[in-house]
Amino acid sequence: MGVIGIVILNWNSYDVVKQCIDGIQEYICCEIEVIIVDNGSKDDSRTRLATEFPQVTLLVNNENLGFARGNNVGIRYCKKKGIGQILLLNNDTIITEDFLTKMSAFLDDHEKVAVVQPIILQYPTGEIWSAGGQFIRSLSISKSIGAGEAYKKLRESSPYEVDWVTGCCMLIKMEVIDKIGGLNEKFFAYHEDVDFCLSVKKSGFRLYCIPEVSLEHIGGYSSKKQSKDGYLSPYVHYLNARNSIYVVRLHTKNYNLPLTIFYQAIKFGGYSAYFILRGRFSKLKELWRGINDGIYDELGQRVV
Repeated sequence: MGVIGIVILNWNSYDVVKQCIDGIQEYICCEIEVIIVDNGSKDDSRTRLATEFPQVTLLVNNENLGFARGNNVGIRYCKKKGIGQILLLNNDTIITEDFLTKMSAFLDDHEKVAVVQPIILQYPTGEIWSAGGQFIRSLSISKSIGAGEAYKKLRESSPYEVDWVTGCCMLIKMEVIDKIGGLNEKFFAYHEDVDFCLSVKKSGFRLYCIPEVSLEHIGGYSSKKQSKDGYLSPYVHYLNARNSIYVVRLHTKNYNLPLTIFYQAIKFGGYSAYFILRGRFSKLKELWRGINDGIYDELGQRVV
């Protein structure tokens, strides 16, 4: 087990990033390098974090590059340094135990496993937020395993294979980055983890959830803001619609397309009806802009 690079994005998020780094320093026992990628913050969070954590590597982007491209900046840094394992960690996670040492050891012990995650619990309820992901290929549905369930029984389970691992906390072997590249920057944010993991599986590697370790996740820190349109901004609905179609285009077999298209039509029709009934016309507009771009955009290449 060598040095593990921990990549954390910051975008005007001093409080949660500080909390995350404090947890890393208190609980993580293995050798690490923490890399903060500042995604064009407009407040003083970057300066405050650099002052309070001088031992942390700070990489600065001039603008908000999104989740995928921002994390790729950190991945490229780790690759140049010869770091063998990279942890992509959401800044709004709360660390309460040394989850990383066991995850890293599992990767070391299993040659064909390239990506792992712990159990991620919803803060403050303690219910499971993600116990790995399932991809229902007949409909191209990305589903989080165990969402809303109690964690106690699952904690005693052995590691198990999953279809995809959430980008909230994703430990990756550099070997698979060398083979397929990093996150697809075309996605910007949302569903890029599903796309990456399905590509990992196509390349011959496997993905696992390690249920004996966990961390907590606040959730939606950057995307949930109270407004007249509700908590999620119209742009979030644009990204979700567009990127879910990207996943279909990249990973759905032709023989699954009829059912998938039927399901997507029902889903987007339901969202549209809801937005009309609630008078959320800005969200409706962004939803359909996302559908259009998802169908007609050129898809980017995965590079690092």
